[in-house]
Amino acid sequence: MPIVTLTTDYGESNVYLAALKGKILQELPNTVLVDFDHSIEPHNIIKAAFVVKNAAHYFPEKTIHLISTGPTNSNQLIIAFANQQYYIAFDNGLISLIFPDNSEVKFYKINVESDLNSFPELDSFPTAISSIINNQTESLISIDFPANRLQLQMPVIEENILRGGVVYIDGYDNVISNITRELFEDRRQNKSKFRIVLRRKLYINNISDSYQSVKPGTELALFNSLNLLEIAINEGNAAQLLGFKIGAPIIIEFYD
Repeated sequence: MPIVTLTTDYGESNVYLAALKGKILQELPNTVLVDFDHSIEPHNIIKAAFVVKNAAHYFPEKTIHLISTGPTNSNQLIIAFANQQYYIAFDNGLISLIFPDNSEVKFYKINVESDLNSFPELDSFPTAISSIINNQTESLISIDFPANRLQLQMPVIEENILRGGVVYIDGYDNVISNITRELFEDRRQNKSKFRIVLRRKLYINNISDSYQSVKPGTELALFNSLNLLEIAINEGNAAQLLGFKIGAPIIIEFYD
């Protein structure tokens, strides 16, 4: 049975989500629908791309990942095929955030007619899924890369400073940055100390192994299962209490 994952900004309890699921199952009754995340803020394609990019590789080959957020004022969908899985989204730049490097990725576009101007997904997505499942390749047009491209801000390296940014805030209000362990260790060479700047006169100067490495209510930094630097508060809400939002800077200073 084909597996289709769903990532949307519809909300957990919404008629649009129910209608889309119903339409998919009506046309493809053997499909297994798996919910990724429907709590994406409206049009927050950065968060949607992060969720799909970091969860999709745990799924079997030929899984179809459906992503509905951001501008949908076009009947043209983009389909990416990578690592034996499919990704479907409107041509609004979201796919380019999942695959900033187009090597080993095949891109297609599919034009789908819909009379539902306020909810084109109800026609577009089931049609695209059906084209993939039923191997209707004549409806898929091969392209080099999506027309609309976006690029995430990358960490900036200065002499003794590493400047990153918040890319995701999880359901526990933990703050996840775009700073990888490899980048951190590379910049840490030849420097005996560092401090992660949280706000004025508030720093973290060590990397913890787990949330329980510090007392409840205490700030900590660790590298999570995604190998990204995460800032948290043990049994607390880091993003809210420390004032972090997606896109906020994360600054690490290295010194002797």
